[in-house]
Amino acid sequence: RALPNVTSFLYAVETVVSQLGKNLTTMGNLEIQNKDDKNLGALSDMLAVSYGNQNSDVKMYTLVLDTSHSMNQAFKFRATKDAAKSLLSLLSDDDMVCVIAFSQDSKTIQPPVRLGDKRNEIDSMIENLKPSQGTFLGTAMATAFNAVRGYQVSENQVMLISDGKTNSYDVDAVEIARSMKIFNIVVSTINIATQDEEPKK
Repeated sequence: RALPNVTSFLYAVETVVSQLGKNLTTMGNLEIQNKDDKNLGALSDMLAVSYGNQNSDVKMYTLVLDTSHSMNQAFKFRATKDAAKSLLSLLSDDDMVCVIAFSQDSKTIQPPVRLGDKRNEIDSMIENLKPSQGTFLGTAMATAFNAVRGYQVSENQVMLISDGKTNSYDVDAVEIARSMKIFNIVVSTINIATQDEEPKK
C-alpha cells in the first residue's frame, strides 16, 4: 500500500499469475537473463520452485453459464456474459475451452476446442445467449463432466457462473462436483446476485 503506483503493481502481478501461474518472484535482480545454462541449472537446484512459464502445458477450461429467466433480472445476465468473456481473455490460444449453457435444457454450445482457433466465435456465442425458462443446474454440471473428463491435460477446471436458483434436483450438482474431484477436475463458482438477494450456495 505504500507504493506510489500500487494499482499498477497489483495489475502487473495479476497479469503475471494469469499468464504464467504461480511462479518465483524476486525483489531485486538475479540477472537470470545474463546467466548461462550451467548457472541456471545450479540456481534451479537451489530453489524450491521452478522459474519461468511453468504452466505452458495445455489446460482445459469449461464455462457453465446459467441462462435461466432469473438471470435476466437486475443486469445479472450482462454480468454473466462479461465474466465469461473476461475469463476467456486470460487464457492462452493453446488452452482448450468448452462452454455449456443451461436453463431447462443443458446445451454444449461449444464442445472442447483450442481457444485460439475460435476465440472470437466463442465470444460471439456467449454474447448472443438468450434467457429461457427453467434452471437444471445439476444436469448442466453432469453435461460438463461428461464433456471433459476424458481429456489428458495439465489442468482441468470447470467454472460455474450462476445465481444458484436451481428448480430441479433430479441430479445433485454437489455430487457431480465430488465426482469431478476424483478425476482431478477443479470446480469453481462465480455467484451472480443482486444487492437485495441472499447469495445462494
